[in-house]
Amino acid sequence: MSGSLVMQKPPVSSKNVVVIDLESRREEINPKLAKVLKKLLDPKFKLYNKDYLNLLLTHLTSKEHESKFTPHQIETHKKFLMIWLKGYVVQCERLQEPPNASLLTFVLNITRYLCESEQIFVHLNSDDIFERLVKIIKKVSQPTVTGAFIKLFGHFVEHKSGLQWMISTNHWELLVDIILNNETVFVYKEGNKFVAKMLEKSHSFNVPFCKNVIQHILVPLDECYKAIVDHSFTESQERWLISTLRLISEILYILLGPEAASTDSALIAVLLETFQLNKRLKEILAATTHSVIKGWVYRTVIYLSLYELKLKFIGNQRAGSHQKAEISPVVFNVLYEAANEISVPCMLLLLFTTLNCWNTIKASLPGSLLSNPKVVSFEDQLLAIQLMPMYTIFVKTIGFNVYTSDSEDSFRYTFISKLVDRIYPKTIRVKYKWQNYLLEHYSITNGILALKYFIHSKQLYSKENAILAFQMMIYLIEDLNTCLKEKPELQLQFINEPDYLDLHLKVIAMIIDEFQMTWQDTVESLCVLYIVYHLLNGLIWPTKIVVTALKLAEKGISKYMTFDLALLIDDTEDSIMHVLPALLRVKLHDGAWEVRDSTIELLQSLFMTAINTKFTSYKKLLLENDLPCSVLRMATDDGNPFVRASAVRCVHKAIEIPEFWEELTNSFNFYDIVLRILQYETEGIVRCEAATLVDCIFTHQSIPQDLMNSFYDVMNHAVVADLHWEVRVKALKFWKNIIDEHLTQQGMIDGSFPSVTFSKELKKIVTLSNLEVEKRLVRVLNELSQVGCLSVFYEALQDDCDIEVSKTATNTIKEFVDLLKNHQVTVQSLQVHTPAPTTPVSPVTEKVVFPPVAAPQIEVDDFIMPTAPSTPQYVPISDSILEDILDTRDLNLLETVFNKLDEPSFKNIDIKKRQALKPELFLNLVYTDLERRLVEKSQWREQTDSFQSLLDDILKEYDNVDVNNMDCY
Repeated sequence: MSGSLVMQKPPVSSKNVVVIDLESRREEINPKLAKVLKKLLDPKFKLYNKDYLNLLLTHLTSKEHESKFTPHQIETHKKFLMIWLKGYVVQCERLQEPPNASLLTFVLNITRYLCESEQIFVHLNSDDIFERLVKIIKKVSQPTVTGAFIKLFGHFVEHKSGLQWMISTNHWELLVDIILNNETVFVYKEGNKFVAKMLEKSHSFNVPFCKNVIQHILVPLDECYKAIVDHSFTESQERWLISTLRLISEILYILLGPEAASTDSALIAVLLETFQLNKRLKEILAATTHSVIKGWVYRTVIYLSLYELKLKFIGNQRAGSHQKAEISPVVFNVLYEAANEISVPCMLLLLFTTLNCWNTIKASLPGSLLSNPKVVSFEDQLLAIQLMPMYTIFVKTIGFNVYTSDSEDSFRYTFISKLVDRIYPKTIRVKYKWQNYLLEHYSITNGILALKYFIHSKQLYSKENAILAFQMMIYLIEDLNTCLKEKPELQLQFINEPDYLDLHLKVIAMIIDEFQMTWQDTVESLCVLYIVYHLLNGLIWPTKIVVTALKLAEKGISKYMTFDLALLIDDTEDSIMHVLPALLRVKLHDGAWEVRDSTIELLQSLFMTAINTKFTSYKKLLLENDLPCSVLRMATDDGNPFVRASAVRCVHKAIEIPEFWEELTNSFNFYDIVLRILQYETEGIVRCEAATLVDCIFTHQSIPQDLMNSFYDVMNHAVVADLHWEVRVKALKFWKNIIDEHLTQQGMIDGSFPSVTFSKELKKIVTLSNLEVEKRLVRVLNELSQVGCLSVFYEALQDDCDIEVSKTATNTIKEFVDLLKNHQVTVQSLQVHTPAPTTPVSPVTEKVVFPPVAAPQIEVDDFIMPTAPSTPQYVPISDSILEDILDTRDLNLLETVFNKLDEPSFKNIDIKKRQALKPELFLNLVYTDLERRLVEKSQWREQTDSFQSLLDDILKEYDNVDVNNMDCY
């Protein structure tokens, strides 16, 4: 043991000695840390915010924290923690009541960090710290403490001294018993890792100990088997047996991993040969009828079977070329037996764990075996069985023969032929046996659970496996559509339980996303829009199904999953795209805002497709169905702010298409509508999209010169006065484009000035010398001052309320500031090159009155939104008003009393006027303070999460013991 780690053992009987030791080390470490750790030893101290301890632990033990210190400082730091740990143990031994669970968890994690060093472990063990900690831990039964306890002992077995201590103390028995009697997921997962690691580490030098541990684990198998045979099996024994089987199977799974050592195979051999595990499992299987117990037994047997397969090929990389290339028949025999012996949830869990274990050992098998074309994919076999509950739902509800025969549907025939070729005969036996069981115990919940397990298994399947599932799901929906045409009454079964069809469509969309599917992968992908259209057209479904179907259609459009899009054919006569716009127009009128929102998202994808392609016929169809104009109406009239925001976002894309832009500007006072949204819209998410829309208009189209001042005023208000920082950040992009536009007008190309350019003023080519560029940049500054751009950035840069605003402003203006610096534009340059103003400039403090933008009169044209705004405002009705209504029978009077239910409520906002900031003030700010402010804000943000700040917060909580956590909000 290193001399630097030798310390005086603190006497157990004196609390003062601990305090003295702590004080003696305070000069060598952070004094605030020493104070915090000392406060944590105070029995009266209650830490109300448990997150503080987690953050403190991260700062103390992370490698990132250690990288900031020298080896000597780290050693001093650990010495102090060791002294503090001993003080904590002494403190707990004096107290009669159980220790605080959160603090004890923190202590155990600190101990684990310290014991990564074998020398520190030996030193602490010499003071009997671990035995004393075990006694303290026994007083507390919190799962967090138990989990930290297990992880601590898991670190002990990483070095020889810790493993020897573990063997000599028999504390492992306590841990095994805790694991077998604990239902907390975190505890038993960590426990499984600990037991497997302990067996792996100990087997190489202490086989008797290893066998002793295994014997202790297997005790419940024998005792529970006797209880089952004697008909005295209790619920507690049932839980005990399930925990034991779970522990055994998890240990096997860990030992079968790709990184498992060679000793792990010997461990499994001990289980099979010395303890005859297979025989014991078969005895339990024959004696019990409990579905969960049988499921865990089958799982363990399959793991052992896969172990035999792995053992067959380990060390024999040529085995795949001459040995029989197939999965052990035991696996299929077990699945066949389990098909009608265990419940559907247990069977699905068995299939998932089998797939997971196979994926684990696959890395250990020779590549020649896995790449052999004669080898049937094991994943395909499990996939075919896993999706049987899904298939059974359609068999039960719509029957077998509702779809077109295979001879008439060549694509379906090709799919079925491929499926038959890829499925093992033994898999077919399992499939039909389980299908019969599923039909006898039919429940649509089984289909939902099967799809959830498929989602959970997605990382274990290849793209080829996923395509197989995708094809199957597409054909099932196609069959459903065909059946509903003939028997519409069958729809009621799916309406009553909408979760299944909703999840079915979501899984199809998930496969497209997760596996990056395109129309090139499978011909069935070209049917996505087709099945969605026929599912929605003419049928009334629950909202969640309609929304999911529309989202699936959106993915189909974005991935070009139609024949005409895939083949780049600009003809919609025989395409689903010919009828889809009419359906979407209907869905825009749906009573559920979620449906309208999803429809707009789908339209946005259609608009993007029209932008990126030359499909003139698509644009014509969208215009014929009045979709661009309908979306614009919804941007102002819909009662839901999320729908309005989506509509404005959709307009971003619409204005990029010349035909749509012409239609929008001819049908509406388009610019006034945009100004109205920015000025009167009360929801920040809508204004945020509107700010981006202004930028899109400026970039892709144009704003009339006579309206520029109005847009300048509104966008100035958006940056300097809007209450939502997202709106302010989006609006800054518009002002950045204003700067770029003015620079372009002065001859700048692609971020730099060329050597020569054409002067519009002189009407000739001029040379851009350094002096000329300087003059042009001064002109840009003066012009930006007049439009209010400099004032916008001046205020945004100094914003101390919204850090994101000042940060974005700094990053946005930095390129322009660098350009000014590179061309040496100074305050003196402004004085030399600025001409005398012909008209007086408004001073900084002057505010120009901005006339309110008139709300545009939009003709509704039968476009009635059925939902009310989020917060309708009602005016009290007086008797006189009621009498007037009754007398005149004029329903129009209601409009003066109530808000319209199909329109959002707007509030007039006083626009904060833009100001003409002198360029000199702007230059003084950006030249002297820009970099400094950027550094200061970065430092401030770092300090909010810094170690010192955390220590201050903990000490403040100690000083304010009566603090109310709600005071922070």
